[in-house]
Amino acid sequence: MKTEVPWERIVAHHKEICRRAEEAFFSLPITKQDSKRWTSIKDFAPEHLHGPWTVQDSMLISHPFRRIILQEEMHEMYLGGPCYLRWKKTKNGFSAFWQPILYRAVKVIYDEAGFYGIDPDQGNWNISPLVYQFLDAKNICTEKPLEEVMLDIIEKVQHTASDTDKDLTDNLIDAVERGIPELGEVLKAPFNNNQITKPSNWVLFTPAEASALTRNLVSDYNQLEIVLQKDAEAIGGLRLLMPGVNKMATQEPAPVLPIVPLNKSQQTAVEGILRKKPVTVISGPPGCGKSQVVLSVILNSWAQGDSVLFASNNNQAVDVIRERLKPFEDVFPISVRAGAHSFSNVQDVIQQVINTISYGTEGMSKKVFSHQEEMELLRQKSQLQTYLASKFPQMINQSVNSAINAYGFYQEAQAELDGRIDYLAKELASLGYRMDPELFGTQIVNPYQEWVDEIGLFKTHIEQNKITHRRLTAEVDLLIGKREKLFTSIGGRSEDIEKWDWLTMKTPLEKQRSWHEQIKSLAEETSLEEKLAMYYWQPEFDFWMNDQQAEPHKSLSGSQFQVSVKIPALSSSFLQLFR
Repeated sequence: MKTEVPWERIVAHHKEICRRAEEAFFSLPITKQDSKRWTSIKDFAPEHLHGPWTVQDSMLISHPFRRIILQEEMHEMYLGGPCYLRWKKTKNGFSAFWQPILYRAVKVIYDEAGFYGIDPDQGNWNISPLVYQFLDAKNICTEKPLEEVMLDIIEKVQHTASDTDKDLTDNLIDAVERGIPELGEVLKAPFNNNQITKPSNWVLFTPAEASALTRNLVSDYNQLEIVLQKDAEAIGGLRLLMPGVNKMATQEPAPVLPIVPLNKSQQTAVEGILRKKPVTVISGPPGCGKSQVVLSVILNSWAQGDSVLFASNNNQAVDVIRERLKPFEDVFPISVRAGAHSFSNVQDVIQQVINTISYGTEGMSKKVFSHQEEMELLRQKSQLQTYLASKFPQMINQSVNSAINAYGFYQEAQAELDGRIDYLAKELASLGYRMDPELFGTQIVNPYQEWVDEIGLFKTHIEQNKITHRRLTAEVDLLIGKREKLFTSIGGRSEDIEKWDWLTMKTPLEKQRSWHEQIKSLAEETSLEEKLAMYYWQPEFDFWMNDQQAEPHKSLSGSQFQVSVKIPALSSSFLQLFR
C-alpha cells in the first residue's frame, strides 16, 4: 500500500522541534550566571563520581538558584560536568553557552549548618545529546558505542582516583582527551573572554522551559529518518496514524493465567494488552500495581510463546521486573537483561541456553507413580481446581492488593506530611523559633490566641478606668477649689504657695495647733495691745514664710527673733492682722 503521507518530512520537522528543546535543556547561557536556571559550583573538586557530595552555601554562585532550593520550588535538578564553551547564533547575534558532557539527576538538600547535600537520584551518568551532535557534525565515530566508551572512562578514572594526587576532574578531562581527542580539545580550550567570568567545570541546572520529555529524542528521530530514507513504507507504528486504519482491531486472547495476583483493574489491563491492541496506556501513582501488570503480561506472553520487549529510561525499573521474574525460572531462562555492559546478562543467558540444549535432560530419571499415588495426585488436582474456581484466592489477592495500595497512599501522605513539617521547621527557624513544629501550636499559637481573646476584656477595663479617672479628677478639682477657698478665707494667698504638701505633714499641723492656741490666748487677753506693744515689728517679718527663712537672721535681738518664729507666718498679708 503506497502512502501519500510525507513521513520523512514530518519526522524531520519533529526532530527539529526536539533538537531546539534539547539544545535549550543542555545549553546554559554564560551571561546569565545569576539565575534560577543554573549555577556554577565554585571550587567544587569531587573525590569520586558515585556520590553523594557536599558543598558549602557560598560555593553556589547564583543566589536565585539557592532560593529555589531553599523554597523547594524545583523537583527536577541535574549535576553536570565537565563543561565546555560553545558559541551559537541567536536573534541578538552570537551568544556563549556552557555545556556539560555528562549529567545525572540529583536531589539537593540544605541543612541548617550551611551545607548543601547533593544526592544522586535514579539512574547513572548520562551523555549529553549535544555531545552526539558535536561528534556527528565532525563525522567522528568511536570504535565502541559512545555510551560504553564513556562508561569505561568513568570507571577507569574512579578506580585510579586514589592512586594519584591530581584532581579527579582533571583526570576525567585527560581520559576523555585520550579516548575522544576532539572532545578533549574543546574541554581544554582556553577561555579567552575578559568580559565574562568563566564558570566552574561542574554545574547544577534545572530543565529549560521546554519539556524535559523531548530530550534524547533527536537520536531516535535520526534512526527513524535513516529507515525511511531506505524504505518509505517502513513506517512501523506510524501506521496507526494513517487514515482508514482500524485502531480497535484486536485478537481474542487466551485466558489470563493466575500466575500473578491481580485486582479487577489490573486484570482488565493485562487482558487489553494480550488482545494485542496497537497501543495500551496504563498510568497510576507509585504503588498502584503497574509492575504487577508488567510481570503478568510477560509471564502470560511467555506461556503463549510470544516475545516481549520491556524497556525503560530507568535501569531500576528494569531491574525490579528482572528480579521478580527470577523465581519463575528453573532450568531455562525466561528473560534476558540487555543494556549497558554493567547490567547486561546476555552472555550468561546464551551460555545457559547452550548448556540446556547440549545436555538436555540426560541423566534425569522419570519417576513412575503407582495407581494409588496417581489417584492421590488427581484428588489434589481436583481439590486445587475447586479451590481456584471458588475465587477465594482472587478475593485474598484483592484484599492484599487493596491493603498494599492503601499502605502506598499512606506512605505518600506521610512523605508529603514530613516534607511539609520540614518546610515549616525551616520557616520557623528563619523567624527565630527553633522548635518542634508540632509544639508551635501549643507553645506559641494558643497562648497568643488567649492573649488576643482577652484584648476585648482589657479594653473594657481601660474604659472603666478612664471613667473612674475622670470622676476622681473632678473630685480632686472640687477639693482643690475648697482648699483654696478656705485658705483665702483666712487671709492666705494661694499664688504664693508652691507646694501644698505641708498641709499633710504632722509637724506643721502641730505647729498650727500651737499657733492657734497662742492666738486664742492672746485674743482672750484684755490687754492685748499692751502685750504686743513691747515687741518692735521689723519689715523683714513681712517676707518670712517659715522658720527656715528666719534662721539666717538670728543677729536680731533675741526677744524679737523669738517672737517672730513663735508665730509661723503663712503670708505677709496674713501677718498684717497681728501688727
